[in-house]
Amino acid sequence: MLGRIREKLSDLDYREVDPREDPDYAAQFNIKYAPGIIVDGTIEFVGIPRERMLLDRIRQLQAPGQEAQEEEESS
Repeated sequence: MLGRIREKLSDLDYREVDPREDPDYAAQFNIKYAPGIIVDGTIEFVGIPRERMLLDRIRQLQAPGQEAQEEEESS
C-alpha cells in the first residue's frame, strides 16, 4: 500500500513501522505490538489504515499549495 501512495505523494517523509523489524525506532513512538504509520516524525496511525484514510491524512498535512499541485498533476 505504501508503494502506491509514494507514487502519488512523494514529498512527505512517511513510513510503516513494524516493532518486530525495527524495535528501536518503534520504541521512540511507543509502538509495541501493531505496526504504525509515522508521517513527518509524528505517529498518525497504529495499525494499518485503509489506503484512502492514509491518503486523506497525508493530504491534510500537506501545505495548501502542494495539495493543489498534486490534484493538477493527477488530472
